[in-house]
Amino acid sequence: MDTRRKASLSADESIVVEAFQYPEPRCFRGGSTSTVTHCWLPGVKSREIWENDTNTRGVKIAIRDTMEGIRYRIDAIISQRLHQHQEAADLARVLLSDTVTFVTSLSSFISTTCLNLKNAGYPESEAWNLVCKLVYIIFATDCFHDERGVATEMLDSENHRSMSIGILWGTFVTHHVMREYMKYTFADHPSIGGEYTRFLVANAGISKIAKAEKIIEKLSSLISSLEKKLDQVDKKATTASIKADEAIEIAKKTKRPEA
Repeated sequence: MDTRRKASLSADESIVVEAFQYPEPRCFRGGSTSTVTHCWLPGVKSREIWENDTNTRGVKIAIRDTMEGIRYRIDAIISQRLHQHQEAADLARVLLSDTVTFVTSLSSFISTTCLNLKNAGYPESEAWNLVCKLVYIIFATDCFHDERGVATEMLDSENHRSMSIGILWGTFVTHHVMREYMKYTFADHPSIGGEYTRFLVANAGISKIAKAEKIIEKLSSLISSLEKKLDQVDKKATTASIKADEAIEIAKKTKRPEA
């Protein structure tokens, strides 16, 4: 904070600098600044926090609902600060549009990947843990520049110009990474593709066991239903037999009319 004050940063500029200090976005950090190895994204510890089947408000919906407002606000800042520099303004708007597209695509990737794993028979908790790990890799491994030479040195500078150059450098590199992920539709990107494949190989038996359990459950339900129907048929047959015997006895006791 002292460095930012000495560099005379505005509130918006301070927010940008802060974004470079952590591996993942604030919505995934959940207010925690520490990395928890068993919880890759503390802000979304479970799928229900991200989204749920009851359509109640989750992180995914919150991101979607706030994106348009954020886009409008940043576009206004671009117009205000770069109105005399048209080329810079055009570039800033391209980067803004790319960011919105990336966030939308990432949200879709998160939901679709978890759903596909669940449908394949993997437990939701394990599927969600993998998804969180993949998202963490995207930001921590490829988009995080806190410990990458030039960007770090410039962000720690007390000179406003040097810090601005550091922000631009980090922004351009980050957008390069974002475009790479969208090019590979996330799942096929080399950085996370290997991790995804390792999970599938290591847990190959889980989906088969889950499918077998579902089949057994259906068969058990079918057998139970058949047993109930057989019991009903048996009861009806017994009732019919009793009534037939009663009819025979009545017939025997009934006197035939004299000729």
